Amino acid sequence: MGQLPFTSFYDCLLFIFLQDMILTLSILLRGSNREKLKWIFSRLYDLNGNGYITKLEFFNIISAIHDLVGVSKQVSLSNFSRL
Repeated sequence: MGQLPFTSFYDCLLFIFLQDMILTLSILLRGSNREKLKWIFSRLYDLNGNGYITKLEFFNIISAIHDLVGVSKQVSLSNFSRL
């Protein structure tokens, strides 16, 4: 999950634009619950922007959470696809 927040900025190749960071903080700190959920879904989870969370995106989210909390058992994508 440590890398996922940084993929939420549109032009984040090597740096974060200050405007994007301020807009994100504004939404997450002062936005309505609907605005926060919309940002989280569209910018953090739905990485390809198709309006759905695909199995690959979900797998990446779960893997990032496992990395964050230090879960030692990792599930491969092929095993995950069978679920």
